Amino acid sequence: MLTNYYTLSRLVTEWQSWIEGATVEEIYSQQRGELIVALRDSQGESRTIQISVQAPLRYLSSNPKASRAKKNVASVFSVAEGSISKTLSISPSDRLIDLVFKDESMLRIELFGPNSNVYLTDPDGIVLDRFRKAGIEVGDPVTRAIPIGTCAEMLAATEGTLGKRIRKAAPLLGSRYVSQLILDADLDAKTESALSSEQISTLEKSINRMSSALDSSSPRIYWKGPNAHLLSLFPLALEMSLREELFETVDEAVRVFIRRKRSQTAYDLENAPLQRTISSRLKKAVRSQTRLLKEVEKESRAKKYEQYGHLLMASQQNVKPGQESVTLDDILSGGGQLTIPLRSELSAVQNAERYYERARESRQARIHSEKRLAELGERVDKLQALYAELNKAETATTVKKFKKRNSAALAGLSSQGSGIDSPVPYRCYQLADGYEVWVGRNAKQNDRLTTRDARKYDLWLHARGVAGSHTVLRVPRRQEVPPARIVEKAAAIAAWHSKARTSEFAPVIVVERKYVRKPRKSPLGTVVVEREEVLIVKPELPEE
Repeated sequence: MLTNYYTLSRLVTEWQSWIEGATVEEIYSQQRGELIVALRDSQGESRTIQISVQAPLRYLSSNPKASRAKKNVASVFSVAEGSISKTLSISPSDRLIDLVFKDESMLRIELFGPNSNVYLTDPDGIVLDRFRKAGIEVGDPVTRAIPIGTCAEMLAATEGTLGKRIRKAAPLLGSRYVSQLILDADLDAKTESALSSEQISTLEKSINRMSSALDSSSPRIYWKGPNAHLLSLFPLALEMSLREELFETVDEAVRVFIRRKRSQTAYDLENAPLQRTISSRLKKAVRSQTRLLKEVEKESRAKKYEQYGHLLMASQQNVKPGQESVTLDDILSGGGQLTIPLRSELSAVQNAERYYERARESRQARIHSEKRLAELGERVDKLQALYAELNKAETATTVKKFKKRNSAALAGLSSQGSGIDSPVPYRCYQLADGYEVWVGRNAKQNDRLTTRDARKYDLWLHARGVAGSHTVLRVPRRQEVPPARIVEKAAAIAAWHSKARTSEFAPVIVVERKYVRKPRKSPLGTVVVEREEVLIVKPELPEE
């Protein structure tokens, strides 16, 4: 609660002794949304006030060790340099802080709402300049504090929940302290019932007691592990399960809280992308592993296809030209009959040879699937180890060391092979054996997919002769050749995402991505294809 009224009020009180008579040496900004006022007090000691108007971390703090950077620094309110401060005050009814100089000009600090800002005004309160281009315009008067209605009047109102009425009755408390107040009074914050005069009197006294306590009690930080969770000027029952650290001054507590919050932000910037990527890749690998395991556990189709081939070769005389199926005695299993689907344009021998070829492909696919399953198992183990190691890193420094230590493994997680990337933005289709198809959603994505994210050995597909999406079949390794059935399914997907979707069959270009190039200065999505092969497929999407 860095910008709670009572936090700001306590800071103003603590700083008052050294602010009076201090000289403004310079005012500058070297971080977005943060203004630094460098002062030299009457004893000749340098001090700084740091004001952040940038959400989500707005604050007012002092920093005795702050120094101006050598570059990327902007001077602000230069006309105020050399001014001697007279008073630092806060409005009794709002979070309006004024650093008033001897000539009655002042810096107005407002740390609430989207237009949080710092203004330089003349003695009449007219804005001469402002830190951000937001809020009050130059030439207009600064905000005037609005008197607060009596507490009893607000509590006696009948509109809204009790929680809302108390926040109106004591707007300076803020929602956290109001929640504590309601908890202490054993009341229901959501009730809309009118309060009795006795309840109003009791609540009014409780509000006054809490206000007095906030003016004098020890500041504290509640910690969640190594993270600063909450700064409070009052014991909060709702946070009692957390570790509590007490401080002698609000100034010290605020400095510690801000320092830790900044450290957390630096940690999150380093850690969050890694967490997202490793978690995403791990989930994807586990899904592929589960899907492939189900396929491997199924009975191989090779035996059935081989049986069909043998029966057709042994019973050629029973197969008539043009038949789409034939029912034959199962002489191989010793009983019953089997109905065998046929291609009507093929002879019995040709149909048999087709089934022998399918049996061979099925055996090869099984071998490939088992190999892929073992590889996926290793990948899942490595990703789980990476994830566990990352979760032990609790600071930005340890995350950076983790990245350096595991740079090779992390580079392998990127679609471009150059580091951590964001989640894949394309349409994604999971095929058998762990293969994946990426499809561009628009011209911009088509261009990025083909020129940036597809690797040279991936297969690039596009419906021939019609407009359509760029499609890429991701190939796990450089030397791997995807099974024909996988390539056909990828081609069917490419045909579906094209103007040929409604055709019964469509020609689809299939080529390694290294044979696809983008002409210089050509529009997005325009490419030239070399060494193309064409598959004729039915446009369709894979079954879930």
